[in-house]
Amino acid sequence: MKVCVVGQKKAGKSCFVRRAVLNKFYDRLLDEHNVSVYNKNFIGVEMEIWDPSTSEQQNTVLQGSQAIIIVYDASQLVYSATTVDLLQYLQLELDHLKKTIVPRPLLVVVGTKSDLYPCLHLQDIVRWCDEKMVRHFLVSARFDDIYAVCRVFRYIATTRNKTCCAIV
Repeated sequence: MKVCVVGQKKAGKSCFVRRAVLNKFYDRLLDEHNVSVYNKNFIGVEMEIWDPSTSEQQNTVLQGSQAIIIVYDASQLVYSATTVDLLQYLQLELDHLKKTIVPRPLLVVVGTKSDLYPCLHLQDIVRWCDEKMVRHFLVSARFDDIYAVCRVFRYIATTRNKTCCAIV
């Protein structure tokens, strides 16, 4: 099962993926200019997890994905203006995916860096996800154990054949 992890620059995509796959947190990641691909089995489902480092690469690797995880930096939800920007970004991503990806993959939204600051406007993101019928998770790749981060991939594995949660 192909899973693609996308999101804004410095959102914590690679840390999130590496915590889930390797159970390690790398405090200092270099800016990469390639696509990392990891294979891991989650509750009996073999996943090929794609972690592109640039938005251009994201557009290339999305095709054929059965699930897409949009990662955002939850520590930025301190100000309402940042929350509005994030909601606009999520809507643009959703619209882009609806137009370009066929068949429609399962979509999951993940807030990372939950350990850094209180997420004051998190309810706005959760409400948006509920309205779009998209599952939302909040994690810390730094401090969460592998179970907490991997619950995202376990959710994907258990709902992969259900169409109710696909992009609508």
